Amino acid sequence: MKIRVYIGVIGSGKDYLASKECDTVVNFADALRSDIWRMVGWEPKTPEEYEIFKKLEFRGNALDLKGHNISFTGRDLLQRYGTDIRRAEDPDYWINRLLHMLGLYRDNILRKDFTVGISDCKFENEALALIQFSSAWNIPLTFVHTTYESDKYFPYSDHESEKFAQQFLKFKGTEEEFDKYVKELVWERR
Repeated sequence: MKIRVYIGVIGSGKDYLASKECDTVVNFADALRSDIWRMVGWEPKTPEEYEIFKKLEFRGNALDLKGHNISFTGRDLLQRYGTDIRRAEDPDYWINRLLHMLGLYRDNILRKDFTVGISDCKFENEALALIQFSSAWNIPLTFVHTTYESDKYFPYSDHESEKFAQQFLKFKGTEEEFDKYVKELVWERR
């Protein structure tokens, strides 16, 4: 088994490349989305529905909150719950959920032709956990920089979950150089 981790800003092709280059894709946000779908009582059936959900604006006039208007998008809901609540309580919360999912693929560890993609590594501690998992299980791990500028490309989000990828915006190098750079950077900062 091999693991490929795609790092890039919003709309840079992470999901596209992961689905194209890997046998399966598992993400830190899989557990997050599962929680949100249970919370809202609905789950998108297609990628198009998921994109609509992320842009959908939820509004309300909460009179019990002294008339404050509340407004947020589906993306805001995912970010607030994932980062501002769960990750704030335990920085390794989503890591533990993803490592559990990766453990389900252990039967494929001996298969050198099986590649697992991860397209949403958004924090240094997530990258470090993947490096440690890779080392512990002797699984090849590669970090891939995605730079495609789709119509959704947005490099300047101010949300905390985008800061890790933003530090690589000016990186110009090969996949091997990027992989080495990320591993060294994360290892030094641990």
